[in-house]
Amino acid sequence: MIGTCEQRGWSRDVRRCVSGVQTATDLATCVASTLDDGAADKPKVTQPAITLTASAAAKQLVAGSPEPIRALVFMPETSEVKGVVKGYFASLASAGKLTLEDHDRLTDAGLAAKYRVVRDGTIILARSAGASERSQAIVIEIDIDQGVRDKLPHFDREVRSVLARLLREPHIAYVTSGHGELTDPDTQPAGKKAALSERRTTMFTKRLADLDYQVKDLGPTDLANAIPATRPW
Repeated sequence: MIGTCEQRGWSRDVRRCVSGVQTATDLATCVASTLDDGAADKPKVTQPAITLTASAAAKQLVAGSPEPIRALVFMPETSEVKGVVKGYFASLASAGKLTLEDHDRLTDAGLAAKYRVVRDGTIILARSAGASERSQAIVIEIDIDQGVRDKLPHFDREVRSVLARLLREPHIAYVTSGHGELTDPDTQPAGKKAALSERRTTMFTKRLADLDYQVKDLGPTDLANAIPATRPW
């Protein structure tokens, strides 16, 4: 038996253990327990902690905001990503004008509903201007391994992109209505309306909203007064 152990490259402790066993069951138990003991003596390898720090460009965007910005983090306490994200926004808050808020999506259900938060790992950046408020969302995986592969390596870049959209004054897209347009099918003549299949423009208006446009109807009364002034691009 010892010769066989040496051929297999087992350690001296394992060879000493198996030299006295009589059955295959005893042999398996002896080898497994000895190998486990050896593994316990080996030093454990700990992964370095992941930290994120806001870039100077991100801090400059926050510092230049005309209104305060809120960062609302909706993540469970069990998520390791939460600590990484909160550390990032704590460094971003050093620029001033940004406050960090820690929320649970289920406990703070009313707040989650207000910002349409439907999954853990959602971060809301909100900017208040008088009675109105604008917000943008970032969604990230709450599992640390998936987060490292997903958005954490590019998190600062995504935050800067969201901040830029949040701070930019929105463009307004005026859509005419009241003349039988596709956007206003109820105003089509009865005969024409019956002959044409109904076509909605939901995706069109949604796409404009994704591009940070505010969509407003421009009816006959509005056109009779004046075409709204537009600002330069």
